Amino acid sequence: MSKRAKKRQPTQTPSEWVDLFTEHDDVLMRIRMLWRRGGGRYRPLVPVNLALEDLEALDFDEWEELEMPETHFEWATLDSEAPDDHQRRLADQARELWAVAILWTRAKGPVCDFQLRGYANGEDILFEDGKRCNLSGEYSRYDDNERERPPVDEAMRAMISDERSAWHQMDRVKDGLIGQLNDDRERLFAHLDRTTSAAPELIENARDVLERAISFQQHHFEDYMSRAGGRRELEAKAFTEYQKTKRSNMAFAFLRDAGMALAATLPLVQGLLEGMTGRASQVIPKFEKAQQALAYLHLSVIPEQLAQCFSGTAEERLERAKSIIATFDVLSQRPDESAMLIEAQPLIRSLLSTLQFQQAVSPDQVLVAQYVIGRAAMFRMGQDVYENAG
Repeated sequence: MSKRAKKRQPTQTPSEWVDLFTEHDDVLMRIRMLWRRGGGRYRPLVPVNLALEDLEALDFDEWEELEMPETHFEWATLDSEAPDDHQRRLADQARELWAVAILWTRAKGPVCDFQLRGYANGEDILFEDGKRCNLSGEYSRYDDNERERPPVDEAMRAMISDERSAWHQMDRVKDGLIGQLNDDRERLFAHLDRTTSAAPELIENARDVLERAISFQQHHFEDYMSRAGGRRELEAKAFTEYQKTKRSNMAFAFLRDAGMALAATLPLVQGLLEGMTGRASQVIPKFEKAQQALAYLHLSVIPEQLAQCFSGTAEERLERAKSIIATFDVLSQRPDESAMLIEAQPLIRSLLSTLQFQQAVSPDQVLVAQYVIGRAAMFRMGQDVYENAG
């Protein structure tokens, strides 16, 4: 076969591009095809409807802003792919690039040079390969004679067909995703229905938890009073009757509004003190919210008293105690109680609910701290029940 017979036709895809894709497929990150006419500089390919004379004065960066995505894109690598499918995909990629080159040459030609570049990480160039597209036997789309453009060749027709198939595939994937979302939505609504139907049971369980909390508080109150040296005496019968009344009232309030179930915690403490002394207590005022209780602790707790809860030297423990008392003051000035209790959670866990604090301060201050803990539990329980019911 003669050398002339072996010459590649202008519309034939360069086989060297397929070989380059095959050789560098595992490290290739980005593909770019540039063009030039004559001995000029290679430039990015822009849409064919733009007049080149209007772009001549632009620099390379401005050309890049107009560059077609079909000629500058990230390289896709598939992990699990049959060898035949892999080779076919690389050949299709080379054919689509050369089809764009043919389209560009017909619009701007008749002779254009194209350079294929492959990039690794960053701007590292893996390979460069130049090919000339000579369509001098055809008429340019913008030639002076305004002749009709030749029919679309087989390569262009195949590229259009592949693009149409790709859009159909995207439609199928989209429909599958929509169907999956609809299934997920149905499961979500079913879960919400089950949660809503379980709300009465959750409220009943919460009432049981509330009753156990009251019993737990009674036990610890007796323990606090016994450690107080006998200064107060618990009247068991009066307290039992009071507790039954309070339990009923609190359960009714919880069913009406779960968020206000523990609003009567401090009156319970006040009633207990009145039951022991036989008169209205002057030690603990009636609090309406946790900020008032923290203000009470700020004014009543002594730094030397609170320093027993910490470790370190005497000066370090005293400074830590003063810092905590200052924190009581800051939290007591917060306007929103629920937000303040969320902010005070670390303080409640690390100090107010510890045995060291209960042993270091007076029983009155312990009860005030328990009131703050109870308010925090109230807001948390009310929020949990609301979320489970919703």
